[in-house]
Amino acid sequence: MSAPEKNFIRALETDLPGESRPFLKLAEQFGISEGELLNSLKALIADGTIRRYGARVGHQRVGFSANVMVVWQAPSEEVEKIGQIMATFAAVSHCYERPTFPGFPYNLYTMIHGRAREACEAVIAEISAATGVTCYRALWSIKEFKKSTPVYSELLSEENQNP
Repeated sequence: MSAPEKNFIRALETDLPGESRPFLKLAEQFGISEGELLNSLKALIADGTIRRYGARVGHQRVGFSANVMVVWQAPSEEVEKIGQIMATFAAVSHCYERPTFPGFPYNLYTMIHGRAREACEAVIAEISAATGVTCYRALWSIKEFKKSTPVYSELLSEENQNP
């Protein structure tokens, strides 16, 4: 990547300043114009490099203290259809298909957030009823050690690679 491209990615990976023209302030910090930043962002969204650009809310700070990763055993021929149904639930923030392993037959994963454990359990029951998938396990979060937005510019930088 060129230096301007790296600067652009670094600019997009930081928190937006809380002011009326946050992209102007952000662009200035990284030595590019507001127009360059916005036009580059639009181009990367248009070509599919960036799927979306949005804000992340700290769910615990706004009262969603319960969260659970639910692993589901869905029929392989229905994974696409079932995954699409699961993804429609507002309480589901992530929905993935992953490979199964001997002794661990689960191929769909959902991350569910709620204000209380009972709220998450209700969503699990609703998803099960909506999809017909009754074989699942709920993996409740106990302690969060890290939650951050990926910093791809650091991962792309050869000088920051682990040996």
